[in-house]
Amino acid sequence: MRSCVPRLLRKHAWVDPEQGKRLVITLLDRCVESMREIAPSARNLQALVVAHLEDHPGAQETFDLVLNMVQDFLNDSGVRVLPLDVAAGQVRALRFRPSMGWLQMR
Repeated sequence: MRSCVPRLLRKHAWVDPEQGKRLVITLLDRCVESMREIAPSARNLQALVVAHLEDHPGAQETFDLVLNMVQDFLNDSGVRVLPLDVAAGQVRALRFRPSMGWLQMR
């Protein structure tokens, strides 16, 4: 799914909230469709949401709104959402090992 993220983000600017919502839904839709094309016989698609929140007052509220939208979309698409990994404060590093089936935020 990583391959669809940079292509989409380069084409769009975050101008207003409605455009941002459409971008997120379009991004998710493209990622889910890419996964279905790569593995058409897959029956148990899962998503792990990892987020790092900026240290400002509106970060949690914005995150909650986006998370609800993302979870609703993924559930409607038949993708099971695994437990969240959310952190705030200092910058963290992501480690992703698809062959091992894990994603860590440190």
